[in-house]
Amino acid sequence: MPALRYFLVVSTVLILVLTAAAVSLSLGVSRPLYEWIASSALNRDVRIEGPVALRLGTMTTITVNGVTIAGTTEATPVFATVGSAAAQLSLLPLLDNDITLSTASMTDVAVFIDIDENGQGNWPAPRSETLEADRVDGSGEILYGLRANDVHMERVQLSVQDTANNRQHVVFIDALHETLIDDHVQVISRGTLNNTPFETTMTLDGVVSLLDIRDWEAGWQGTLGDADFQLSTSIESLDQIMRSEINVAIHADSANALLQTFALPAIKDGPVDMALHTHQHDSRQLIDIDVQFGEFHIAGTADQDLAALWESGHVALRASGPSLSEFGALWGTPNWPTTPFNIDLEGSVEGSEINVETLQLNSDAVTLALSGKLPGYRSLGTGSLSGMIDIPTLSAFSSLLDLPRQLQGSLHGTVLLTRDAGVTDVLLASQSSLLTLELSGRLTPGEGFSGSTMHFSGSSAEPSQWLGLVIDSPPALGPVQFSGAATVMAPETVALEKLVVRMGKDVLAAEGILGWATAQHKTAISMAVQSHNLRTTLTPWVPSPQFIPSVPATAESDFTYPSADVVHIENAVMSAATGVVRFVGAASLKESTPTLSGFMDISVPDLQPLFTEFTVPQRYQRPLNLKANIALAPGTIAISIDNDQLTYGSISATGHLSIDLIDNLGHFNWLASAPDLMSYLPAGKNGIDRPPMPMNMSVIGEWNEVSLRVQSLSVESNEIQIDAGGFLELASLEFISSHLDADININRLSVLNDWLDFPFPDQDLQVTADFDSRGGALVIDTLALHSGDSDLIVQGTIERPSDPQVALDIVGTRLNLDPWVDALRERNDTKSKRDYRATDNQYVLPDYPISTEWLSHFSADVDLQIDELVGMPRPVFNVQGAFTMGNSGIRVERLSAENERSGGATLTGSLLSRPETAPQLDIAIEGSELVLGIPKAPSEDIDSLPSYEFRSKFSGEGTTTRKLASNLEGHLNVVMGSGKVLNAGFDRLTNSFSQELSRTLNPLQSQREDTSINCAAAFVAVDNGKLSGKPAIVVDTPDVKIFSNITLDLDSERIKAKFKTVPRKGLGFSVSSLFNPYVEVSGTLAKPKITVDPTNT
Repeated sequence: MPALRYFLVVSTVLILVLTAAAVSLSLGVSRPLYEWIASSALNRDVRIEGPVALRLGTMTTITVNGVTIAGTTEATPVFATVGSAAAQLSLLPLLDNDITLSTASMTDVAVFIDIDENGQGNWPAPRSETLEADRVDGSGEILYGLRANDVHMERVQLSVQDTANNRQHVVFIDALHETLIDDHVQVISRGTLNNTPFETTMTLDGVVSLLDIRDWEAGWQGTLGDADFQLSTSIESLDQIMRSEINVAIHADSANALLQTFALPAIKDGPVDMALHTHQHDSRQLIDIDVQFGEFHIAGTADQDLAALWESGHVALRASGPSLSEFGALWGTPNWPTTPFNIDLEGSVEGSEINVETLQLNSDAVTLALSGKLPGYRSLGTGSLSGMIDIPTLSAFSSLLDLPRQLQGSLHGTVLLTRDAGVTDVLLASQSSLLTLELSGRLTPGEGFSGSTMHFSGSSAEPSQWLGLVIDSPPALGPVQFSGAATVMAPETVALEKLVVRMGKDVLAAEGILGWATAQHKTAISMAVQSHNLRTTLTPWVPSPQFIPSVPATAESDFTYPSADVVHIENAVMSAATGVVRFVGAASLKESTPTLSGFMDISVPDLQPLFTEFTVPQRYQRPLNLKANIALAPGTIAISIDNDQLTYGSISATGHLSIDLIDNLGHFNWLASAPDLMSYLPAGKNGIDRPPMPMNMSVIGEWNEVSLRVQSLSVESNEIQIDAGGFLELASLEFISSHLDADININRLSVLNDWLDFPFPDQDLQVTADFDSRGGALVIDTLALHSGDSDLIVQGTIERPSDPQVALDIVGTRLNLDPWVDALRERNDTKSKRDYRATDNQYVLPDYPISTEWLSHFSADVDLQIDELVGMPRPVFNVQGAFTMGNSGIRVERLSAENERSGGATLTGSLLSRPETAPQLDIAIEGSELVLGIPKAPSEDIDSLPSYEFRSKFSGEGTTTRKLASNLEGHLNVVMGSGKVLNAGFDRLTNSFSQELSRTLNPLQSQREDTSINCAAAFVAVDNGKLSGKPAIVVDTPDVKIFSNITLDLDSERIKAKFKTVPRKGLGFSVSSLFNPYVEVSGTLAKPKITVDPTNT
């Protein structure tokens, strides 16, 4: 009101100035004076662009056109424009301090109001020094009276841009007519509010002056769209307006139509009825309110002390509705739970402080209770509220938050909000089945809460459920603790500081800038991980953790996010005692084809720490270095190595490998070279003076789940040459296109001894292979092996790649095993002595496993024909055999051989698998005219040796050789004919106990060149692993007869053998006394002992 009065005074002075100017000056010349007066009055730049007119008389008329009032921002450079304004003023009443406007009009008016985020508008604020007191000497009288008898306004537009609430309103007044007759004022207006038409009528009774509000009766009624409203009140004075009795009533058939008018979200529609009544009771002002808005109902009361007004009062409100989703729709979030709710608010005012005693939301979906204090009405944005929140299940908010199943548990917590000086401090503590969280920070006003800071910490007992958000089957993980801080740098940009995640003894740390939405490209995060034990850390993630070294490890990397679907990875390093891995590259996050590509550098100083399940020989513990370009996509891996950047010791390689894990495809192309393979010999042999052995190798090929193609395989060195290639179907029903060609040439097999730790003989090896598919089978046209003076040729067929059925014919004119037997015998003798010194062996029979499981993958029929087999104690001729192998086991249909005296032996038998029981062995051997037992002695005449007849049959079952022997059943029958055996042959027996027993039974053996044998026989039976014979052995020589009873437990290997020697008559007493009539062998096979008992006791 003071501003309005000031404006009228200024206008009067302005009119007087204009009157003087009309007499002496042109009005156009005085325009700057008018603009200066208006600018001073409004504290805003004012320009008059149109003509100015003044007509003097009993009534003074002034007309102004084209007025512009400047704005304050670039968005609203103009605050208001007036097309035309006119006023008719009676000058004589001015002498009585009365301003009477007979008529006034304004047309084509536009006002632009801009309200910023802080609620500050751009309207003019007159200077404080111009707002002087409007009363004289404190008398309370108004200096001036004002009456406006007839005012018209047309085409007036008011545009309001509310940035804080992101809304825009437009009020357009088509016409407004105000009349003042006697003490009755009536204002009639019509127009639109946000395109909704309105018509209103306001009346004031008891008006003497528009500047003197005293004992007015006011009424206002009208329509807004389909809504109608009424307001009535009595105003005693401006100071008593808050003590006035006010009645307000609003009715509308559609709540949504009213919401649409004010640019608010729609809800479930319904009528609107509002009643507000204020009245006095004793010394207090009482307010009753009852609102039905659609399906919402709000009711309550308020009261305040008339003496204290705003400094003492109380309010109690309750709001209720059938659905929280409708309540959320008012704030633009309509997907809240569809459950009934009520909100209770109770507060009081004492002095300048507002006490919020209860602010509580109750529903089945969520309970929120807050209380606290606010400094006062003028500081509603400051103060402190605290309370609790309880959500039984977050699944109720799944439509709003789109939460995955893993996060739909309960949530309980406390919250504290403190606001002061434009900033809000937040303290939140929550507990749920997934997470315990404590969050504290400060929210600062401004765009996107820039400058806000947050500190957070918490733990999760089941982090696997969080991982379930991004992977289908997360591993079981231990509890996780985390802490950190963040600062909002700008809208959609956060600076992450000191984020630390701990799981057991492992620690992850991260910091940097995190951007999202339009600021996503600003993301730049540095991460570091410390693993106390690499195997323990990776155990939940890998299927075979036993192959991961148990060493501490660290990893760090920098990540940037230049575009929506690309992450750059820089300075990625993983370090451990086993080596260092570096990576630089990028990850594409496209949903259809996410990829990872870049350059990887791996440096491993020693291979042994990488292999935890076995010991790497010292000579193979060389550094490994790899520099490669890699590309990973869903199901695919590609590795490319250039310029010999894969090195292992002195070996270098170049090549490419690509694998498609989805379609089981692979391609490879590798070149490798070594300057000297001799450098990989054992330490004790590496220093021996040998010529270097350089080697080059190349291989090119591809594979898939049904075939393998080797385009070329080449190995070149001065000792070994390999040239091979072919195509092999692996999982089809027939061989259609398979073929294989190979030539292998090894000049000296012995060069492999030191690398493979096997005593190869010092002779060559040539292998030639030619396989081809015909008629659905892989035909072995040629598989020829030549080594030394041995030759073998293999021919046959292989059918059904997925379930191979093999038929082989093996033919050889000569197979010389002598170099191999000598090498193996020397190795075994050395190993036996070493093992005997290292361990105290209890048993002689080996305990080898017996299994036929490996036979389930194929079946085979093998025919064998070797003309001469050399390398046994005596040559063997005409070796023939027929074998079958398959899922049921091994069957020896026939295995026969002949010796130099046309004797022969035949073996038949089987080792069969049985469901859920141990393998079953059955074997039978028959032979005649055999020469057995003692290695060939020098100058031995084969025709003088005794012949043997041999019959045996055994059966048993067991998963190891010892278990098989422990339940063996069968018999052994040997008959020896007459002949002579050189005693030198006995001396070559390797078993010293056998030599001792032989000399004990026949003392004359050492005195003669040979021993004549008339005949001999042996028969033993085996029952459940118990061997017995009574007699078991009978030997008749010209000098002595020997009888023996034997028992042997094959399980414990305990033996008891009694020998009785009877010298022939005629030897004489002195010779006969050399024989021991009774000799006993006892103990075990591993530790037998001989006892001589002349008295047979």
